[in-house]
Order: sequence, then C-alpha cells, then structure tokens
Amino acid sequence: MALPTFPAPVDALRRRHLLALAMGGPVGWPAARASAPVIRHSLRPMADGRLSYREEVLRLVLEKARPRFGDCELQFTGLVPQARAFSELENGRLDLCAAMTDVDRERRAVPVRYCLYRGLLGLRVGLGLPETVKRLESVDSLEALRAVRLGLVQDWPDYAIQRAAGLQVVRLANVSSGVARLRLGGFDLLPVGAVEADDVALEFELAKVWRWGLIYPTAFYFFVSPQQPQLAERLKHGFEVALHDGSFDALFGRFVEPTLHAMRVSQRQLFKFPNPLLPSATPLGRAELWHPLLGRLQPSV
Repeated sequence: MALPTFPAPVDALRRRHLLALAMGGPVGWPAARASAPVIRHSLRPMADGRLSYREEVLRLVLEKARPRFGDCELQFTGLVPQARAFSELENGRLDLCAAMTDVDRERRAVPVRYCLYRGLLGLRVGLGLPETVKRLESVDSLEALRAVRLGLVQDWPDYAIQRAAGLQVVRLANVSSGVARLRLGGFDLLPVGAVEADDVALEFELAKVWRWGLIYPTAFYFFVSPQQPQLAERLKHGFEVALHDGSFDALFGRFVEPTLHAMRVSQRQLFKFPNPLLPSATPLGRAELWHPLLGRLQPSV
C-alpha cells in the first residue's frame, strides 16, 4: 500500500496535509479509506517537518481508537491564534485544537479531559535577557515577585490567572512581538511552562531563571467542535486505551520527561497560586491523569 507523501519542511506551515490514521510504521501511515472522516486541526508542526509532541499524542489516541471507531484523516488547517481557534470550533470551521482549559473555553467547545502534559504546564519558568535573569535570580519572597514585570499573551488563561494573583502582568499580542518588547525593556520576564521553556529559550535566545518558578493547577486538553461529538468520544476512548496499555506514559516519557529533568523543577523555590479559571469538572481525583511530581512539589510560598 502506498505511503502518503509529506511536504518539504519549508512548506510545513503553509501546505495542507492529510495523514491516514492506520499506523504503518515509523516512515508513515498507509492511506485511509476514501470515506474516512477528516479531522481539521490547528496543531503546529515542527519547523523541520517532524511531528510535534501534541500531534504525536493525537495520532496515538486516534490509532488506539481505530478498532472501535474506524479510520480517519488529519488535515492541518494552518496556525490559528487561540482566541480565533475557539471561534472556529464554535462555528464548525475547525474540528480540533489543543489549549489550556478555562471555564469559558469549556463552554464554547467540548473538552477532552486528559491533560497532554499531566498538569505540568501550570509550572512556569521565567525567560528573559541574561542580565535581567541574573538580577532576578535572587527573588525569594512574594513581595519581591510582585515587583517583577511579567509579560503574557492576552488570550492565554495564564494572563488572567497571574493577574488575579496580584502579579504585575504586561499584556502581549503574541510571543514574537512580546519578545521584541522584552528586548526593549517593556517587561522583565516571559513565564512559560517548564516543559516548553527549553524550546522557547532556544528559539528566541533567552536565558532561563533557575532558582524559582510559579505553580498553579491547570490542564491542557484537546478541544473539539460542538458539532463533532463523535470525535470527542473517539478521543476519550483512545486516551483510555493508551492509559491502560501504557503507551501514553511511554510517549510522555520520551518527549516530556527529559525536558522536565533538565529544568530541575524539584530544586526550585516555588510560588503557588490558585487558578480561579479552573473548571469544577477538572478530573483532579483521577491520580493516573496527573504527574506524580505535582504531589511531591511543596510550594515555598
């Protein structure tokens, strides 16, 4: 059976791609039936054409669901800002996106309540210019933290969470323009998830704060259009199978655990805050969905 062809990396963010969900090995997947449903998603591919962790998770759970739900195809529709993505989910122009949850997002789209990062995206690490990071490594109290100017993209739930905690937060349109403002002295640090800090620091040539971090409860889910309830059921079933057979933990261990270890999170002073945007339906009682490190981390403040 012929394998699908992939666009060159330079075109990865521009060209439509269809990926059949019947896994054929590391080099590709065989084509799905012509009648297979198409899942339009906005998961960002890697610049070099490799699959991102988020798309790896999506492919895994869809493959696990295939014996019950059948084949399907993936269609990358292009990068979409988070605020627009939820509008397109509501209107049926997009079938799936991945994002941090909050009450409003769960009202507008169907959350698939299995956190891709097992709760660790709520552990935030500051990025900044080397001289600024060196100066702010000494932050050791809530009073000192509240003197630090943080920059966050306005449509991230983190923006509202950290403002509610009484922190100084500068509103950003997006990360790229925000980093430009940071270089001009518009704010001090860009707090990002510990599991993504290395990639962001490398991309924008920023230094990382090593001695402290922020932590609050949150979850990062796949969200599905309300017009696609069967897709939500397909994903839920696939997650349950992947959790039961250990394949989700294996994927997480391969992609996320090395970064987590490198960030030395257990050695940091942590400032813990509540998350007023966390929906009450968040499955905090299912221990297997969350990283065990979260239970061991003791906030310093």
